Amino acid sequence: MEFHAGNTIRNRYLLIRQIGQGGMASMYLAKDELLHKDVAIKIQTNSDSSDPNLLARQRLEARNIAALRHRNIVKMIDYFEIDGIGILVTDYVEGSTLAELIDSKKMMPGTPGRELKILNYLEQIAWGLQAAHDAGIVHRDMKPSNVLLDKNGIVRITDFGISKSVTAADLTMVGIVVGTALYISPEQARGLGAIAQSDIYSLGVIAFELSQGYRPFTGTSNVDVAMKHIRNSVPKMPYPLSDEFEVFVRTMMAKDPSDRPNSATVVAEMMHYLQTTVQATQLLQNAASASSTLPVVSDENTHPESTSKSPSTLVYDPLKSVNPPTTVPEGGSRISPDLKTTDSTKEKKPQKISPVSSSVESFTPNSGITPSISKLATPPAHSSISVKPVSDEPTRVVQPGRRAHSALAKPQVQKKPPISITKTNFKPPKDYAFRVALVVLGVITLVVLGLIIFMSYKIITGS
Repeated sequence: MEFHAGNTIRNRYLLIRQIGQGGMASMYLAKDELLHKDVAIKIQTNSDSSDPNLLARQRLEARNIAALRHRNIVKMIDYFEIDGIGILVTDYVEGSTLAELIDSKKMMPGTPGRELKILNYLEQIAWGLQAAHDAGIVHRDMKPSNVLLDKNGIVRITDFGISKSVTAADLTMVGIVVGTALYISPEQARGLGAIAQSDIYSLGVIAFELSQGYRPFTGTSNVDVAMKHIRNSVPKMPYPLSDEFEVFVRTMMAKDPSDRPNSATVVAEMMHYLQTTVQATQLLQNAASASSTLPVVSDENTHPESTSKSPSTLVYDPLKSVNPPTTVPEGGSRISPDLKTTDSTKEKKPQKISPVSSSVESFTPNSGITPSISKLATPPAHSSISVKPVSDEPTRVVQPGRRAHSALAKPQVQKKPPISITKTNFKPPKDYAFRVALVVLGVITLVVLGLIIFMSYKIITGS
């Protein structure tokens, strides 16, 4: 019986088109008219009729797939034989193969988000292999073309045509190399039996190619490539996802199977850990980027009455009185604004103030001291500022460009140690606008951090 598009097999499967061709079988997209769904049909070819085990291998593949139930392994629907030809029906995975993804250059170094995708694909493949190994099945031909990707990014391993079951007789003759040379393990290349670590080696080759965009070993012939798998060390990765990733892939591709991870579960858990590391790094980068965009409250916005640009240019404006503002000559000493306290209803003894350069005075907040404005509002027209003291001590006159002695700057009444008041650190006792601005800034910061954590949680959980 001939099979081609348009034929109906067993009055149930309508062949639509051929989607693949291998050395031992052809793949077709078909319509299951009973279940009304698309399926994939693998039909054995007679290109090697001299092999008496060809049909036996097809039956073994059907039994192996039927024994596997895992989301990362293609599901078998049916198996039957027509005129000595084995026909295997499995789920049709709409998407592409991992080989097609690599050829599309979408996983090349520098592609945004490729690290998480690569690690996720490798983790899913490892979980699928572990399910097969738990069932006593070794794939023996792991390669990108045997890994299917659906539109949701779910991986499914397929083509168990040369798989080996530890509970069944091996149909491969001793000394015969089984597998694809580009991804074959050293023990398989020597003609030895394949074990679970052989699949892990092949997965390491896939990880190398998926992350770097090329295979670790190539040559002019299959024998040349196989010998490199046996003898050559793993090349250095120019574009590793991380140092840990490169070291682990080298461990997966160790020449001695005992030096490789002892199970595919170890591989899956390592890939999951590396994904968590990448996600944490991205979360920190996003948090740092968001914090750099927060609004900054400047002193000029908090104190609109201060129109100067630096502490050395402050000009004394005594409560916007009827007296004209003090004009301080260049290089002279200046008096900082707003020196009155909250309790301005009671007349207190004036504090002795000794102006110094860069607008620094000794002042004690909440001391109840109100400077004598009448003595400070209108200084003489010449280039010096005279402040009349309260005690009998002689008047201290400060010439421009000179500093007053700290001993003469002590206040008469002092409840707390004096502090230095400048434009940068001066904060009035009840500056509500400034405090409100701080509260608003804190609320904005908490909201932004909350949004970052919420979005990161959504990304991590995939919801």
